[in-house]
Amino acid sequence: MSDAWETDEELALRFLARRWLPEVEDLLERSQGELLAFDDLDLDGDLDELTNAVSRERLRRLALRGLMRTLADEDPEVKAVDAEPGVARAFVRLVAANLAFALRTDDLLAALVANAASGAPPRMAPRDVGALLARARSARKARELVATLEEPARTEALAAIAPSSIDGDYAVLHARVPTEELAEAVERVMTRRGLVAVPWIKAPRAERYIATRRRGGWSTLLHATGVERALAQELSTILGPVAWAEKKGEAMSFALFERGKATSEETVLDEASGALRALGITAHDGLAPGKKVPLAWLDYVPEGENSPARLRKMSAVGIALLPKDEARRAKSRS
Repeated sequence: MSDAWETDEELALRFLARRWLPEVEDLLERSQGELLAFDDLDLDGDLDELTNAVSRERLRRLALRGLMRTLADEDPEVKAVDAEPGVARAFVRLVAANLAFALRTDDLLAALVANAASGAPPRMAPRDVGALLARARSARKARELVATLEEPARTEALAAIAPSSIDGDYAVLHARVPTEELAEAVERVMTRRGLVAVPWIKAPRAERYIATRRRGGWSTLLHATGVERALAQELSTILGPVAWAEKKGEAMSFALFERGKATSEETVLDEASGALRALGITAHDGLAPGKKVPLAWLDYVPEGENSPARLRKMSAVGIALLPKDEARRAKSRS
């Protein structure tokens, strides 16, 4: 990694300082010793805005610098934050850790571990690193990542790692596109199958899907009886990578499709959940800050309810489909 401080990195750091510095004053005050008082910041909206102006590679570099450098008073990262050097140093470290977790590349997760092992103060606590790794990968992979820590840090990190998955049964897919783009792609695929989109409220017995609001860069597709794997495969020829997941009790399947081909598959609960979180699909992270994206159909369409008002309130898009003849009749009804 080049040691040069780039304008884009400074732009991103100043943006995040304006957004978060007033909200994390208590954390920064408690980060003036050896350890960082860490908290998981909801950077979802910030990253959407930032990546319009700054590449993800620049954000990755900012995270690495913030985790691996000493951050002396004269360093550009510290000077970029409008605060006393000790507070600025803690803020840069906090932002770097959150960016590393949000982007969750292998090198950034390794940097979190390295910071906990031997980073300059304020460094990440091993328990915080263990908890983040368990949310960014499977529990098995998280344990492997902290195995390089020396005692007692290794035991502390391992104690924070446990398998996790979202409760309930579901079969859903996720695409890294805006909600409306996912809905339009579903309509295109269904047109090939002889189905036509109709207004949601006019066809209570139609084939129905819901495209949820975007979270962590991914929009989710639901169906009352579960989204079929074949639909995920077909949509990947239109939308790029599409992740499909099905959970029944403690059994879970995951597949990632690219250009119509499965490029990754898992059939163990911990590994499948970890694979989804590794992609940054925060709908499968029950501890993620911010507004959740439910995976249960009835959270969007309660029994006996046909109005799309709830969907609009949840920033979701309803897709109702009927065969052509039935669609014409449904559209003609007042």
